[in-house]
Amino acid sequence: MDINNFGPFNADTWGSVSDWLITGFTLGSIIFLWRTLTSQKKVQQLQQSLSKIDTLRYLKEIKPDFLCETRNGSIDGDFSSLYIYLVPIKNKAQFLKYAFVEHNGTLIDQTNFNGVIPNNSYQINEQINLHIKWKQATSDGILIAKLVLNYTDDIETQYSIVFELNLDVMQPKKTGPDIFSYPELYHSIDE
Repeated sequence: MDINNFGPFNADTWGSVSDWLITGFTLGSIIFLWRTLTSQKKVQQLQQSLSKIDTLRYLKEIKPDFLCETRNGSIDGDFSSLYIYLVPIKNKAQFLKYAFVEHNGTLIDQTNFNGVIPNNSYQINEQINLHIKWKQATSDGILIAKLVLNYTDDIETQYSIVFELNLDVMQPKKTGPDIFSYPELYHSIDE
């Protein structure tokens, strides 16, 4: 047997050159499509990340915020007066609600807002006046109460701020604004 003699090349068994070319092009196309789809997936993930960053930036830009100052007022019998000055900064809040959470003693809200401050009753950088009367139950501690503000922005993101009202501090300690409900705009990005 001659090792260099393979016999005639049988195209029925091994296929023709065109069959081999079609197979090669098919494999090349599959590899190219796989790389293209992988690249598109990476680009789509990057676009989603950029969209989320832009949405968070927008939420930060439109977020309403408040400053708060207090002044001690007169003493009327067992009750002391405390004047609270809220100043909306940056953007106007929608559906602004407030509540005083008693900490030490009895509070009486002397403001005519009844827990809801109408949007047409204030402007940006103009103070909102609140007034409470307070009767201390015990002499320990100086924290009178917490003022809790709940409100939304223009796209209905819900926020909450807490101010700790103290007798000897003119600028109460502030916690927030904390977001406790995102709008549909933000949720649609996560899907």
